[in-house]
Amino acid sequence: MFWEEKIEYLKKEFTQVEFSFPFHDWINIMKKIENIFLTKEHPEYHFCNWSNQIKHKTLITSTDMGHLQTTLAQLYDDSNIG
Repeated sequence: MFWEEKIEYLKKEFTQVEFSFPFHDWINIMKKIENIFLTKEHPEYHFCNWSNQIKHKTLITSTDMGHLQTTLAQLYDDSNIG
């Protein structure tokens, strides 16, 4: 079941007071995110390869899969940089 179908199901099962869905325009929201934060090589392809298209992307550190848990444990709780 796609998320649109799930939302429609919930709308039928609950009243507007119990379940309100304020974000009804996901496509335009996602396009705005792409326009602001991503460089797009092919404008016809939406919502794909975001991690490779981030504007001003800077590598801070790297680790291999064997040390991932240790690296994550060293990160600060209140910062994006460890």
